Amino acid sequence: MTNEEIPNDMVRNDVDEITFADVLGFIRDNLAVIAGVAVVGAAIGIGSTFAFHKQWEGKVTLQIGRAAGSPVAGPDGPLIESIQQTVGRVQLSTFRDKVTSEVMPQLQGNVEELRKTVAWNALKARPIQGTAYMEISARGTSPEQAEQVLTVATHRIETEHAAILERARALPKQQLSVIDAAIESNTKAQEELSAALAHSKNTDSVIALGALQNSRTERATLNDSRYRVSQLLAPDQSYNTRVVSEVQIGQNAAFPRKLYFGGAGLVLGAIVGVLIGLARKSRVQST
Repeated sequence: MTNEEIPNDMVRNDVDEITFADVLGFIRDNLAVIAGVAVVGAAIGIGSTFAFHKQWEGKVTLQIGRAAGSPVAGPDGPLIESIQQTVGRVQLSTFRDKVTSEVMPQLQGNVEELRKTVAWNALKARPIQGTAYMEISARGTSPEQAEQVLTVATHRIETEHAAILERARALPKQQLSVIDAAIESNTKAQEELSAALAHSKNTDSVIALGALQNSRTERATLNDSRYRVSQLLAPDQSYNTRVVSEVQIGQNAAFPRKLYFGGAGLVLGAIVGVLIGLARKSRVQST
């Protein structure tokens, strides 16, 4: 088959096919334009960071407290509240309203403006898998504000968990007071039986001795019950949620980051440079 016999569409496909050499040639011919516009884009991206208000981010870690007898199971024992529920508590609009209102008292009562602030929108929490820990993160327009948001949020969680813990401890405390009263009555009864046994005759002494032994058995049962209930109130079994790592604020602003903005500007500038190169090539081919 001669060249004259080759179909026109096959010839056109060979002409239109772009090879790797074509790409390299295009880059080589337009390298100065692409690089120049990319550098300008990076400079614009970095410069644009000065147009935004800076935001600082901080984090704090909490350990969810324990409440002996609580139905909420945790990795190391019963918890005051499930970790997921506490995380959800932080995400509640009402919780964030209270925290932000305390940080920005001038906006208290103005819910619409309050919910536009960085502090309100950036307050978040997440569980640390496999542990009884959770992490709270927050942002502010200054390092001091970010720290204040975290401090107020942790204090509010500790306060709310303390109330839950106190309700959980109410029943064991009540049981303990009842047991202590029974032990006191038992002690008096044993004293009276011992005195009666000392002055009793043979027949009476047998009855008094049996009563005394029953009283001592009852006392042993009461002591055992008191121990079990007191364990529910022991400091290592029931304690409030607490901070396990101090508030940590990043030394540099979390937003805007010059590296990200500069990188985005560099990429966009390179794309614009390629488009300019394609336009120049198209103009040359058309003349």
